Amino acid sequence: GEYKGDHARLKNSLNAAMENLQEFVQESVGVMNRLAAFDLTARIEGNYKGGPAQIKDSFNAAMENLGEFVHQVAIAAEQIASAAEQTSSGSQSLSQNSSEQASSVEEVTSSLQELSSMVAQNADSVKEGKSVADTANSSIRKGIEYMNQLTDAVDKIKTSSEKTSKIIKTIDEIAFQTNLLALNAAVEAARAGEAGKGFAVVAEEVRNLAMRSAEAAKETASLIEESNSSVGYCADTNQKVTEIFDEITKNVDKLTQMMNEIAAASEEQKQGVEQINTAMDQINQAVQQNAANAEESASSAEELASQAEELRSMIANFKLSENGNGKQQVSPAVAATKYTKHTIEIQPGKKAVEVESGDGNGDKPKSELKPQEIIPFEDDDMETLRDF
Repeated sequence: GEYKGDHARLKNSLNAAMENLQEFVQESVGVMNRLAAFDLTARIEGNYKGGPAQIKDSFNAAMENLGEFVHQVAIAAEQIASAAEQTSSGSQSLSQNSSEQASSVEEVTSSLQELSSMVAQNADSVKEGKSVADTANSSIRKGIEYMNQLTDAVDKIKTSSEKTSKIIKTIDEIAFQTNLLALNAAVEAARAGEAGKGFAVVAEEVRNLAMRSAEAAKETASLIEESNSSVGYCADTNQKVTEIFDEITKNVDKLTQMMNEIAAASEEQKQGVEQINTAMDQINQAVQQNAANAEESASSAEELASQAEELRSMIANFKLSENGNGKQQVSPAVAATKYTKHTIEIQPGKKAVEVESGDGNGDKPKSELKPQEIIPFEDDDMETLRDF
């Protein structure tokens, strides 16, 4: 309808708020679907205000940290695989040289120096890998914290929707009372006879307006209910992401434990080399022990390589950008969004308006109902809506 002054400003403010919320919910559903498909490049890109803007910033920051974390885990897996390959190669070389060291102390000394260098290199690689794992674990903790903040923000949206529902209920009650007053006025006009005909026409128009207001209030309540459904879906998706975070945390803890075991094994190898260097008269026994240690190291390296390959396979499930942190633009969302068409009668004699609303499974609608076409609010209602 056409309004002036405070009514017009109130109408425009409400329409802008509803459009902002509707766009945010639609985009969030698509982003959450991509995230559910392990697409870590998903971002909320729209320009929003208030609560939606805070959710957008928190969500995008969480995704940045998650993408960086997965990227760092991938790097750690490559480093572990490389260290395992080096350890296996060195152990095989040591085992081959052990048979020759029995006949030559000089060859034994040279081989021991080579082994000492390899053990030191392996220890350095383990320390670096452990540092990366600790950093990744810290990033996961932050990611979980951000997801908890997202949950709080979704709860606030739900609370705001409940407040809006109360406002719609109040409007519906006012329309009902207005309808009763119009009926009473029509009765009084009928009693007045000829003098009340003009007033009867006015009463009938007031009654029609009250009926249209009630119908618009019902349609608006239906849209709010659909919005609440989308918010619930967002909360469920957020819970699933949090569970994935917890699983990743467990895997990182296992990786850290493996690092500690490798570090302990490297320390034992270092002590063995020192004992061999200080006890040349027991060279034969030392060579045999060395060969046994080499076989054990090769076995450990194979196990470590297997674990690293398993970790890389897990990381391959995630979709990352080229730099690993999810900042690059990617193809459209994995899951599209379906929409249902509704028809709302605005005023007698005017064309019905068709509105398409989303349920989280199809493309964005080609046309949308402008909230200002539904119903205006009074000045007192605006104070409540500012809580959004």
